[in-house]
Amino acid sequence: KDELLGSHLKKAAKKGVEIKIAVESNPAKETVDNFSKFAKIRSGKEHTARFCIVDNQHLMLFLTDDKKTHPNYDCAVWIEASQFVDYFNGLFEREWKK
Repeated sequence: KDELLGSHLKKAAKKGVEIKIAVESNPAKETVDNFSKFAKIRSGKEHTARFCIVDNQHLMLFLTDDKKTHPNYDCAVWIEASQFVDYFNGLFEREWKK
């Protein structure tokens, strides 16, 4: 998703937003190099879920496995439900602290 979200995340980082990204255990070096210029990057160990939390209020949850799905057919939903955002934020923070 670096092509889709990268420029938006970089813009947010320039405005002082803290960007944290958990990546798979063997991420593409080019992707990590690009994102590490403006974000904190950590390698994930257990979970393969793909999601983005915005302002602790919104959740973008990707529904497809990007390893099995062509990028043109990737799909996500935007969720504005605090209970889902809180749950996924907890998952992310636990993974981040490992």
